[in-house]
Amino acid sequence: MKQADHNEKPVPSDGKSQALAISFGMFSLLAIIAISLNIWNAAESSNDAIAINLSGRQRMLSQRIEKNLLKLKYAEQVRSDNSPILQELSQSYLLFDQTLSALGKGKLTDSHGNILNADSTQSKNAVSLIRQANTLWTPMQTALLPLISENNNLNFNVALKHALVVIIRDNQRLLQLMDNLTTEIENAAHKKSHYLRISEAFSIVLILINFGFVLFYFRRQLGLLSESKLLLMRIMEEVGTGIIVINEKGDIEQCNQAAEQLFKYNSGELSGRNLADLLDKPYFMQTGKRTDGERFSLDINLNEIPATGHRTFVASLQDLTEQKRKEEQLSYLAYHDSLTGLANRLLFMDRLAQSVARAHRNREMTAVLFIDLDRFKPVNDTMGHATGDLLLQSVAARLMNCLREGDTLARIGGDEFTMIIDSNDASNCELVAHKILQELSREFNVNGHNIKISGSIGASLYPEDSKIIDDLLNHADVAMYLAKAKGGNTCCKFSEITPEPCPSQN
Repeated sequence: MKQADHNEKPVPSDGKSQALAISFGMFSLLAIIAISLNIWNAAESSNDAIAINLSGRQRMLSQRIEKNLLKLKYAEQVRSDNSPILQELSQSYLLFDQTLSALGKGKLTDSHGNILNADSTQSKNAVSLIRQANTLWTPMQTALLPLISENNNLNFNVALKHALVVIIRDNQRLLQLMDNLTTEIENAAHKKSHYLRISEAFSIVLILINFGFVLFYFRRQLGLLSESKLLLMRIMEEVGTGIIVINEKGDIEQCNQAAEQLFKYNSGELSGRNLADLLDKPYFMQTGKRTDGERFSLDINLNEIPATGHRTFVASLQDLTEQKRKEEQLSYLAYHDSLTGLANRLLFMDRLAQSVARAHRNREMTAVLFIDLDRFKPVNDTMGHATGDLLLQSVAARLMNCLREGDTLARIGGDEFTMIIDSNDASNCELVAHKILQELSREFNVNGHNIKISGSIGASLYPEDSKIIDDLLNHADVAMYLAKAKGGNTCCKFSEITPEPCPSQN
C-alpha cells in the first residue's frame, strides 16, 4: 500500500469552501460585467446610430435650405406665392440650428429638434468638426434670419440676394463638414464597438474559465463522493459486524454480507425487508430471529445519520451467542471447581447461606459434612499428580451418587470435599455419611492402578452446633480432624467433641 507523504499538507475543508465561494462570486461578478457591457454597448450603438442619422440629416437640411432659397428667387421672378417656401425654409433653418447646437453640447435630438435624454460620446475630431460647422453656420444663420423673421425691416429681395450669396459660398463647405462628421462618428462607433466586443469577449472567456473551474471542482467532488461511497461499501463488506441502513419506517435500504449471513439470508434477500422481521417480538432488541426460526442473542447499535429528504438510520448488528457462552463459562468457572465440576467454596458458602435461611424460616435442621480423603498424599507422591487428579474426579463421581435431591456437594481445595444436607432428622445425615464411607472404601481403578483409600468425615448441625454460617463449616472441619485422629474411615459430629476444662486460677 502506498504511504501518504507526510510533508504534503492537506487543504482544509473550509479553505475549499472559501475557494468555491470566491469562484461563485467571481462567476456572478463577471456575468454582471458582461451583461452590463452588453447593455452599455447596445445603448452606445443606439446613440451612435442617432448621431450618424443626425449628421446625415444636417447635410440634407443644409441642401434643403439652399434649395428653398433658389425657389424663393424663382417665385420672386414669377411673382408667385412664396409663403409655403418660407415656411419650409423656416422649419429647415430651426431644425438645423437646434440639432447643431445640441451636437455642440454633446446632446442628441429627435426628428423635431427636441433634445433627447441621451449623450453623444464624441471624439476630438468630431468635436473639432462640429466647432467648424458652428463657425461656418453663424454667418449663414445671420443671412437667413431676416428672411424668416416677422420683424424684418430690410428689403426682401436684398435679404434674399444676400442670403443666396452666403449660402452658395459656404454651403458646399458645410456639406463637406457634415460628411466628415458622419464618417468620423461612424469610425468612432466602429472602434468603440470593437473595443466593447473585445471586453465582452474577454469577460465571457473569464466566465468560461471560472465556470470550468467550478465544473471541475464539482466533478472532482462527485468523483470523491463516488470513491467515498465505494470505499464505504467496501468497508461495510470487509467488517465482520453486520451493518444495515434503514429508513424511518424500519425498511432495510442497504446491508452488507455479514448482516445477510447473520440472519441466514441469501445475497440480496435482506434488502427491502423490515427490521421487525429480524427480531423476536417478546424480546425485541435483544433476540434475533433467523430464517430457519433459530433465536440468538443480538446486540443492536442504532444511530441516525444526516440524509437528504428523509430520516435514515444505520444499525450495527452483532451475534452475542458466543459472547454469552463465554460469559456463562466464566460465570461457571467462578463458582465451580475446574477439575471435578463440583461447586467451589464460593458457591458452597452461598448455598449454605440459603440453606440456613430456609431452615430458619421452616424451623428445620441443616447438616454440613466436611470430607477429607485418607491416604491420598501417597498416591500423589508415588503415582504422580495426573493420577491424583483422575482419582479426585472418580471420588467426585462417587460422592455425587450419594447426594439426595436438594443437597449440595463441593470441592473446596486439595482432597477436601464439603456437603450440605437439608433434613429434619439427624439420622438422615448419618445415613448419607455412612453411604459416603462405603463408596470411598471401595477400590478405585485409576490409570491402570488399583487404589485403596477411605475418607474421614466431620459433621456439624444447624442450629444445634451453631447458627453462624462460617462456624458451621469450621465446626465440621474440627470434627473431621477428630475422625482422622480415630484412624479415619469414620464420621464424627462436632457435638462429640468434649471441650477441655479451663485451668483453674490460683
